[in-house]
Amino acid sequence: LWPAVRNWNLNYLTKNINGNIQFRMGRKGISVFQRECDALYISATVDDFAQWVNNSCQPNNPFIDYSCSEWWAYASYLHMPACPPLKSLIEDVPWSTLSPYFPKNSDSTFWLGTSGSHTACHYDTYGVNFVLQVLGQKRWILFPPSDTQFMYPTRIPLEESTVFSEVNFQQVDFINFPLVLNTSPTVVVLQPGDVLFVPRHWWHFVESIEGDGSVTCAVNLWLDQPSLDNEERCKESLTQLVCLSLMHSCKDKGIFQSLHVPERELALSSNWFETLKNAFRVNLHSSMSTVYNSEPPAKTFKHDSMDWAVPPTCDIIEILPELQKLNALPAADPFSIEKLLRAFTDPEVIDLSTVASKQSASLGAPVSGILLLRCKSPSGQLNIELSSDSTVGDLADKVCSLTDLTRRSLSLRYGYPLKRLDLGAENCSKLLTQVPIRNGESIVADSIEPRSASHAIPAASSVPATQPSIIRLIAPSDNCCLFTSVSTCVENENSLRSMDAPVVTNAEGVQETRNLIASFVQSYPETFNQGILGMAPEAYIQNIIRPDCWGGGIEVSILSQIYELEINVVDVLTGRIDRFGEDKAYQQRILLLYDGIHYDPLAMSYPDKGTVQTIFPTSLNSILDEARNLAVSVRKAGLFTDLTNCNLMCSVCRTPLKGQQGAQQHAASTGHTQFQERK
Repeated sequence: LWPAVRNWNLNYLTKNINGNIQFRMGRKGISVFQRECDALYISATVDDFAQWVNNSCQPNNPFIDYSCSEWWAYASYLHMPACPPLKSLIEDVPWSTLSPYFPKNSDSTFWLGTSGSHTACHYDTYGVNFVLQVLGQKRWILFPPSDTQFMYPTRIPLEESTVFSEVNFQQVDFINFPLVLNTSPTVVVLQPGDVLFVPRHWWHFVESIEGDGSVTCAVNLWLDQPSLDNEERCKESLTQLVCLSLMHSCKDKGIFQSLHVPERELALSSNWFETLKNAFRVNLHSSMSTVYNSEPPAKTFKHDSMDWAVPPTCDIIEILPELQKLNALPAADPFSIEKLLRAFTDPEVIDLSTVASKQSASLGAPVSGILLLRCKSPSGQLNIELSSDSTVGDLADKVCSLTDLTRRSLSLRYGYPLKRLDLGAENCSKLLTQVPIRNGESIVADSIEPRSASHAIPAASSVPATQPSIIRLIAPSDNCCLFTSVSTCVENENSLRSMDAPVVTNAEGVQETRNLIASFVQSYPETFNQGILGMAPEAYIQNIIRPDCWGGGIEVSILSQIYELEINVVDVLTGRIDRFGEDKAYQQRILLLYDGIHYDPLAMSYPDKGTVQTIFPTSLNSILDEARNLAVSVRKAGLFTDLTNCNLMCSVCRTPLKGQQGAQQHAASTGHTQFQERK
């Protein structure tokens, strides 16, 4: 073990760090974006810090006015060779033992803080980064450079070589920053002795978390990459020139508070312009004369036995588990000087191609105005790219061009729970953003007509179009789909229903069904008790008669007893068939298809008669095999939702959620009840 990992603790640091260092103070448990340039700073010794952490402050302790339970402290970015109190610790971190190409220990940077201390999400424009965790635990949330288009990069507040994200990862505002839902984060919790390699231009949000102790300490080493960094330094000089020039033209000099201390000192100096102009010229010359193979040809680690691992990516909901409890943040002011500065200093605007004809191949095109949708269709899952100016009609045309569906029969559903998108002439001229259908949303495309011989997915591909086959009738996408599907089946007792007849919701009939269920539960209190219903029977009765209440397994079981027939529910995801009423020895059955959030009636089509059969004898078990085969075809086409593990999003506050349980918890804590699928 390195001496730092072996020896460092708070007592050791107290004895060996002689002199004051700067601590940044921050509030615990608040959602406000705590920027470093706006923070309170305290100059104190590590002994003062240790007293504060141990709740034993002396009267003259600089921390005495700040409760350790309400505040966190962070000594960060302390370059050890430039900080006299830290020089005695330099030899405790022998980076050169990892690789012969590592520089000597004098380039290390020191970090000491309490739980809750953090650095805002950003990426470093220069080089790569190695981080050694010495004390406590730190959680790193990393995003690859390919996620930059979703991270809302900004150079304000201005700090040399740092591109910040506008997103506050202490409390993400998904209304104003919805693209962050498209990111692919990687999470690493560093323990003492762990070394993390942060590749070039990887975004990272770092937070000290509760562990074995209340103090965290880390040391990091930045390694330059001259063939790439010289061009970045040229870009950095240009960014500062633009930013400071704009600031000096502002009447409100308070805007200089948006600068970090070194940049603020430069901006307020008398020769700031000449300094930056000369730096730009030098960096421009260096970037154009760099020998791109100047680094050593191979940088191998000396210790081959080191256990290096690449952590997997995860869904953003997994790294922000408390989001369902958060309320939406107020929208930012529509205009401010700071926003103007952000626009002019945006990394996409500061493009070296305009001054050196050397456009970086790594710069991506802006994504503003692009609308990316995922579409589940009979042809499989599709990715659809439109623009923010696209209309409902444009979406319909695009879907038809990518599938075998026609505009005449096209049905589009969106949101969560799924609802039908109006494709009438008037609504087709409406912008998708007005619906609203947002970037990253999922839609389902299908035929609005009941599937006759030409639309059905047959149990076997060899079945001729004129032969009877099992088909899926499409029920409207609303809270009544279960009740509508059951009614459609039981009301077709004589099998005279036309194949071309659409399935429609009869509001009065559905309400009558709800009342029947409520009356049935009330009549059998011993059978339908709180343990079965999941709530008090009185509460269930009041709930089920509400028009917005969904139906599920309990209601299927009750309807089976009311109609005295077996109701078979075919689950698309698992292929399982749940036979409600099987133990009652009923003589007849109906079949429903369940795709995770929606019920549809199943029927046997007779093309020669133009009719469908929806009630079958329970002795005819072959119909179950056909229904199961149809479910397999639907699953292969991607026309289902895994309700337990699906990625959802609140349509009101844009909060990402995982599955039905996450949606229910979010609804209970916020009152928001509109959800949609997300990528």
